[in-house]
Amino acid sequence: MVFVRPIEQFAPDLMAYRPLLVLWGVTFLASLVGARRRGGGAVSKQHFCILATLSLTVFVSVAINSGVNPAVGAFGVISTPVMLFVLTCLNVDSIDRFRKLSWVFLASVVALVFQGLAAYHFGIDSSELVIPQLVSDKIEAPKDFPSIPAEDMSGAFIWRLRSVGFLNDPNDFAQTIVVVAPWVLMGFASDASWLRRLLLAGPWLATFAYGLSLTHSRGGMLGAGVALLFFFRDRISRKLALLGGVAAIAVLAMGMVGGGGSCDVGQGAICQRAHRRVERGHSDAQGQPGIWCGV
Repeated sequence: MVFVRPIEQFAPDLMAYRPLLVLWGVTFLASLVGARRRGGGAVSKQHFCILATLSLTVFVSVAINSGVNPAVGAFGVISTPVMLFVLTCLNVDSIDRFRKLSWVFLASVVALVFQGLAAYHFGIDSSELVIPQLVSDKIEAPKDFPSIPAEDMSGAFIWRLRSVGFLNDPNDFAQTIVVVAPWVLMGFASDASWLRRLLLAGPWLATFAYGLSLTHSRGGMLGAGVALLFFFRDRISRKLALLGGVAAIAVLAMGMVGGGGSCDVGQGAICQRAHRRVERGHSDAQGQPGIWCGV
């Protein structure tokens, strides 16, 4: 529910009734009862106290520097990962449950990747899932946007794929793909040969790689390179590993990923959020250097 956001996407009118909050409350109570019956969750009370302290620190930091209303908004932003962490700790207390959770997470990301590809190639919800970013500040944006990003031949934009919820930033979506993609290999017998496992997992890995490339995320590309380096660390020589690292650096240097142009086009303004976070953090740190939290 949190990752795919079916209610938000297909029944937005119901969001006024805060269905996710209601579902979280019911799930939290059920998880708490279940954890007590099993003798506790996966973490101790001290871990929950630390989490509550960190959340309170974020609220107080923003409240002192920006006011109560921004602090409430900041607390709302971090509430989703906090709730996920709490529910995970209360429910995932065995290897079997962890494996099932991994499969659910993998299926959710697969669905989001296919949804993004449908937006890019067929224009389905493309205004929400694809961000047009100017290739250069010197290029003037066309007045008419193509309804299907894949059919744009103007060369003025880099179309960056994103997703829904807290994965609506292309960089966050790319990093999630990098983390989840290797999990595809879990679905095949461990005693099978690597060649067979790669052949069976190849179409899924290729889909992830294509979705990752459409995010045009430097961090995602770098993360994929590091993941491949660890994968082939004991399977290739040091010279080949060095050549692969040089090739990855060359790709980044050639600007084959997004982030170099203007973002002042439509919803492309989301690309400026990282820059604003750095500036806000710098100014806040000058005013209250002891308690600033980068939110």
